[in-house]
Amino acid sequence: MCPSFQIYSPKGWIVAVGQGGFIGVWSIEDNGDVPPRWKIPVNQLTGYTASGIALDPTHKEMMLSCAGQRSRTRDGIANAVLTFSWPEIF
Repeated sequence: MCPSFQIYSPKGWIVAVGQGGFIGVWSIEDNGDVPPRWKIPVNQLTGYTASGIALDPTHKEMMLSCAGQRSRTRDGIANAVLTFSWPEIF
């Protein structure tokens, strides 16, 4: 696991931006170089590379900032905030 940014969900999951433009979730019990338990391929889905994470436990959502880091998007927008519903980590 080589996350550039990570936070912890209320259930103790590690939520991190991984190399290659994805968001991954690992257990705090994971040890060593293990694959994520869950993964969202943000770059493949949106064309953006996530640069920051915020969790909203009330709504069971995750928000990502994508400021200034993007591959070519269809709409040409350079700065964005993306929201994903991800109830499994809450």
